[in-house]
Amino acid sequence: MVIGELALGTPSDRKRTLESIALLERTIAASMTEVLEFVEREKLYGLGCGLIDVTLLISTLFTPGSTLLTSDRKLAVLAERFNVLHKIALH
Repeated sequence: MVIGELALGTPSDRKRTLESIALLERTIAASMTEVLEFVEREKLYGLGCGLIDVTLLISTLFTPGSTLLTSDRKLAVLAERFNVLHKIALH
């Protein structure tokens, strides 16, 4: 989904961006059924995150050792809640 969103956008160096993104490891994709069940079980509705955000979060949870890097404040709160928020070390 992220690659698709970037492909639809117009970053200044689109080709290089897409090539770099393609080198990243993939997460285990959560199915729509898994997403909807997780949303209900964890009460993730009404928190300001959309379907793509929550699908990315759940796919991150399904992928051992992965973390989620986001600048979206509401998604970051959820990622932190589930201990998968990627933290950048500041020097």
